[in-house]
Amino acid sequence: MSYQVLARKWRPKRFSEMVGQQHVLKALENALNQNRLHHAYLFTGTRGVGKTTIARIFAKCLNCEQGVSAEPCGSCSICKAVDEGRFLDLMEIDAASHTGVDSIRELLDNTQYSPTQGTYKVYLIDEVHMLSSSAFNALLKTLEEPPEHVKFILATTDPQKLPVTILSRCLQFNLKAMSAKQIADHLKNLLEKEMISYEDDALNLIAKAADGSMRDALSITDQAIAHGNEKLKTEEVRSMLGMVDRVYVSQLLEALASKDAKTLLDCVEKISSDSPSYKTVLAELISFIHRLVIEQATDIEKDENLKRLAALFTAEELQLYYQFALKGRQDLAITPDQREGFEMCLLRMMLFSPEKIIAPSSGGSGKGNDVGKNQIENIKANLQKKKAELGTKTEGNQDQQKNTPAQDNKSGAKAEKPSTNNQTINTTTSVSTERFSYESIPDKWTQIFLKLPLSGPAQIIAKNSNLEKIEGRHFKLVFDKKFEMLATEQARNNIHKAVNDYFGSTLQLDFLLEAPTSATPEQLFSAMNLEKARYAEQSILEDDRVKELMNEFGAHIQDGSAQLLN
Repeated sequence: MSYQVLARKWRPKRFSEMVGQQHVLKALENALNQNRLHHAYLFTGTRGVGKTTIARIFAKCLNCEQGVSAEPCGSCSICKAVDEGRFLDLMEIDAASHTGVDSIRELLDNTQYSPTQGTYKVYLIDEVHMLSSSAFNALLKTLEEPPEHVKFILATTDPQKLPVTILSRCLQFNLKAMSAKQIADHLKNLLEKEMISYEDDALNLIAKAADGSMRDALSITDQAIAHGNEKLKTEEVRSMLGMVDRVYVSQLLEALASKDAKTLLDCVEKISSDSPSYKTVLAELISFIHRLVIEQATDIEKDENLKRLAALFTAEELQLYYQFALKGRQDLAITPDQREGFEMCLLRMMLFSPEKIIAPSSGGSGKGNDVGKNQIENIKANLQKKKAELGTKTEGNQDQQKNTPAQDNKSGAKAEKPSTNNQTINTTTSVSTERFSYESIPDKWTQIFLKLPLSGPAQIIAKNSNLEKIEGRHFKLVFDKKFEMLATEQARNNIHKAVNDYFGSTLQLDFLLEAPTSATPEQLFSAMNLEKARYAEQSILEDDRVKELMNEFGAHIQDGSAQLLN
């Protein structure tokens, strides 16, 4: 006997064997059991969700020799004939091949004759939206008032193309796409019956690739069985589907977190060695970012690697990456080279990430918090002092500009001012000063951190830590518990090596999970950035020309548009 594909071999033969679609099955079962049968049914939904299968089971329920019920016996001659596709009173018509009015007229001429074997004649018209306008018109009257022994079942993937006159004459049931879990669970049961070994992750990949279609899932499974010699292994299925390993996706995100362009492009080089579909790679990245956002919002993920990656990004960054990846996936269709488009999408994510601003930690003892606050207040005081110095220096220049007579135009008339009111000054003017620099922060560990060649998790740990105790060659680095997932052994070793290289000596470095008793470099940098922004905006506001524009035209400075030049 020739091989029969899984989709045909395991096609459900009764409603209880169906996967999903309970909202449709419940209505049909109740109608059959109560004998409240409509004369025309319309099943809509994407490919492979069970439209034709439900129609065949329904025809079996109507004509079973045991009587009309939601549970056909499956053993009588009619049930066997329906299962084997040779039941004369079930007529399946492919509307894509019989689009014309002549085909419909021939069908309608036969409706007046009684069933040959069963109780009802069932006409199953598949892809009914392909019928021509004249064919629809010819069908209307019979569809509304068919003979008592006739039932119509229409199926389509595109109900929007059906005339309203057809829709109004049918009971419409919309079949839903199946979830990946439903598909994976069904494949497990099926493969166990087939006695084929599989890995759960391989089935999850197939379920995801099926995109809600059980028939697609079974077809992909057939291909995977042949590809893996009757063994479904994750890596082989991933390779067959052109998907990228999740390890590479993790590496891409780590490179994005550390803003390391070289590592990012090196990872793309590794991915390209497998000749993947970059559209699929971006889809994997989008899916992974989605899981990171869910983890940040709920903290329910059990995957330790995913928890670690979620801690590397702010919520704003992940939302921005998600949008960039979606847009990049669209742009791949018009890029000259898909790899170039993929690289540009990743570099766009890295270069246009929002600036991270982390508030001082509220954990730890009251004393420790006071120390951190005092350091930040000292920075603010120094910046205010420098601001006053710079203001005094520029005041004389502004007075000099006031005393300079305005230049008339060539005709001797004074230039007219624009009459626009309520204008917004969207100024990107930057106040140049060399007084603001991270090196000016009087904190020992911050000064050390600025010279450490760290990246990735190691950089994040060091940036959010503080050197609490130094006893000879024994250093104690303290960081908050929320960064525990990032403090892997490799990250700690990288920090230890960088500190040893900085001091040119072998030191003992202990890592303690406690709330730092003084401000971390990240907190100090954030405080300085905030003061720089405030200082820049204040400097613009104190400019006499800006004041004149604001008074004359009701203009105002757009928030965040004034910045300092570094």
